[in-house]
Amino acid sequence: MDGQEKNIVSKVDKSRFFSRLKLGLKKTRGSLASGVMRVVNGSTKFGPELWEELEEVLLASDIGVP
Repeated sequence: MDGQEKNIVSKVDKSRFFSRLKLGLKKTRGSLASGVMRVVNGSTKFGPELWEELEEVLLASDIGVP
């Protein structure tokens, strides 16, 4: 394999990596947005319970817990 072929293979590998990354971030973004909206829409005031629920949503979206 010459230098040009290696360059093409490298670009394809990077493209696959970024495609997988975008897909993973899309899932995280959706989980985070829906969780925050659920917590905020279900509460009438900001208190300790709301902050606790928001913390749970943020942690779950960060580590990928459904």
